[in-house]
Amino acid sequence: MSNKYLRLAIATVVIVVAAVAIIVLATRGPDLADDATTACVDATDRDSGIRVTLVTVWNGTPEFLPAGVGVSNTCIRPVHTFDDSSYVYIVGEKSYTVGDFFDVWPDSPATRPNATVENVSLNGQRYEDNYRDIVLQDEDRIVVAFGDRTPQ
Repeated sequence: MSNKYLRLAIATVVIVVAAVAIIVLATRGPDLADDATTACVDATDRDSGIRVTLVTVWNGTPEFLPAGVGVSNTCIRPVHTFDDSSYVYIVGEKSYTVGDFFDVWPDSPATRPNATVENVSLNGQRYEDNYRDIVLQDEDRIVVAFGDRTPQ
């Protein structure tokens, strides 16, 4: 193969790779860098960021959030718990919702068979909209009451 054809082949490969990269970047979905279920953050300082009290209730009985939701040996998610104090910690510039936290917590009451939302309160006031859409703000107090209303 002559140098002319070799250069043409290399140029063609470079152009194709660049075009594919542009198409992928232009058509990819939302940026996952801030996704609560995939992003990792530096969250060793509990006093930085946002702290929200979230209480879940199951069939009338309050339950503490488990320690370590969103925390593993290699990653701390932007929404997480350190202990069972019912504090949810939020780190980062993005706004996160109650739904984001429940997505990080795979065995939350919301995932129990026949779970229904009975009522929700935000800072002591009844919340009528979808609880998953509540944006977590510093010092919020959120109660989500679930129940199993399957006939016995």
